[in-house]
Amino acid sequence: MHAPALDHYRFTRGTPKEQQAYAAELIQALKAHSFVKIVNHGLDDPTIEALFTRMQQFFALPRHRQQEVEHLASDNPQRGWSAVGVEQTSGLYSRETGRPVDELKDAKEHYDIGPPDDTQFQNQWLNNDVLPGWQSFMEDYWYKCQDVALSVISVIEMGLNVPQGTIQDLCHPAASEVRLNHYPAIHASEISDGSTARIWPHTDFGIITLLLTDDVGGLEFEESHKSGKFLPIPQGAKNELIINVADTLERWTNGTLKAGMHRVMQPVSTHLGEKTLIQERWSVPYLFKARRDALVGALPEFVTPQVPSAYDSITALDFQLRRQHQVYSNAQLAGQ
Repeated sequence: MHAPALDHYRFTRGTPKEQQAYAAELIQALKAHSFVKIVNHGLDDPTIEALFTRMQQFFALPRHRQQEVEHLASDNPQRGWSAVGVEQTSGLYSRETGRPVDELKDAKEHYDIGPPDDTQFQNQWLNNDVLPGWQSFMEDYWYKCQDVALSVISVIEMGLNVPQGTIQDLCHPAASEVRLNHYPAIHASEISDGSTARIWPHTDFGIITLLLTDDVGGLEFEESHKSGKFLPIPQGAKNELIINVADTLERWTNGTLKAGMHRVMQPVSTHLGEKTLIQERWSVPYLFKARRDALVGALPEFVTPQVPSAYDSITALDFQLRRQHQVYSNAQLAGQ
């Protein structure tokens, strides 16, 4: 995926002809790679700089402060802080690895934030005197991402030749999440022995993911569906937004768009000497999701007698709970 980032202004400021051309290019990229990069998406440089500064403030806090907002392992959507290694993404595709999940560790910690007005799965926040303005900034960032995601979905609807609102109408009320990822510095030998990854191969649960990263590198995507061959996503400007197809969009489009399998390993420029220390890495995905009672089987627009539905019809929440169950061990879920 070495094509230059697409300019989202072609949709938000373009003529109808320019919008159609942009939508066609975006869909072509998603069909080919399940990933695409865009710029001029609506998240400005000061917001992005402040986002990374704010997230680093939380992970620099003493452990006892982080534990005040700790997420306890459960099937429910994650809210608050999860320590390094608690989430086990290898569980999502353990059959592909051929190894027991407990042998495969994730070298990351994260903080998860749902809709600010969510009363079913409420967010966890530290007191404002601990991190002044932190909650209000993150809530504002959540709303900004929701607007960007809806704009991208409008492009996808156009590129797929379905009526505007076909997908967007299934996203209200919102259930999307911001995740703040911190990958601590790690010795290369811990990754090269095959038992640890910064994050194991997986697809995301939602519709699309909007991802901002630092410049450390290490993010890789599967070259083609189920090929098992991963390629690095080239580092670009910090304001480039990486978009990937997630499970729900694959299901809705009946496989027309495939969810992008990805992982985070060592950067390609890293010499894997036993004593090499790979520097810490930061990333912020926005996991854009369907409303919880929306059905996530194939949409009628993508089902024909020749191409029947390939997916069961369950609610978005039930689908998330099914997948969420796979990232914790049975012992964790039992509270041991």
